[in-house]
Amino acid sequence: MEKIIQSKCLKIDKSEPQKYPARNVEAAENGETLELQAGVKISVDGEKWLSAEERVEIYENSGIDTSKVNYDTKIIEVSVCLKNTTEEEKEVPITYLSLETTGVGTAISQDLLMENSEHYGSMVEKLEPGEEKVVMYPYEICSIWFHKKDWKNIEMRSFWMTFSSYPDKIVLYL
Repeated sequence: MEKIIQSKCLKIDKSEPQKYPARNVEAAENGETLELQAGVKISVDGEKWLSAEERVEIYENSGIDTSKVNYDTKIIEVSVCLKNTTEEEKEVPITYLSLETTGVGTAISQDLLMENSEHYGSMVEKLEPGEEKVVMYPYEICSIWFHKKDWKNIEMRSFWMTFSSYPDKIVLYL
């Protein structure tokens, strides 16, 4: 039996101007600050990979049954420092604060956050005038997102936080 393979070539006309402009990237190293929103600065304060025992405990606190999950997970807790630089109270939504590494991005694990609220910050932080607050958020990383050889060294990979991707990519390196 013969298989017929079809392919189609797409010609790209490079004389046409780019439809969407390239994004600008603004980056800060660990400890450096960027503007999260008008009047609010953010910086990475630290990160911690949870041990296997700590993961079991946080999953149990969250009511998550991991016995039916057929892949491995890790949890990284990231602490950020928020600073209100204005003379008025600010509400700071954190929902769009993502964690990324090459080829993968993930949001704050809301299941872990909600059931462990005494340990983690909230999805909307309130800051008094001039207040500076350090808050921590959990991010769940799944083995199925990576090749096995990459998963073995997952804690050695470079990770960064972002809260804007286009037209400006804003990056906070861990």
